[in-house]
Amino acid sequence: MRVLADAGLAPVGGFYFSASVFPAAVVQCLWNRRPTHPASQLRRHHAVTNRLLTTICTAESRVARHNHVFGLTAFAVAEKR
Repeated sequence: MRVLADAGLAPVGGFYFSASVFPAAVVQCLWNRRPTHPASQLRRHHAVTNRLLTTICTAESRVARHNHVFGLTAFAVAEKR
């Protein structure tokens, strides 16, 4: 919210999303530490993996607007002053 205010916007609200998969992302990040150049982690996954993540994110979307603590994605709404 401070970044929005510093940009001359009036923060209206915000929340974090993907908190439910945050622990898995941290473990993956720590597990895959390599002293190489950054590269894309995008790859095809099995349909079961995609379905599981879709189910988790759909369930989380119902309560995400109340999460002001942490997540992989930050959403914010602001008004121009």
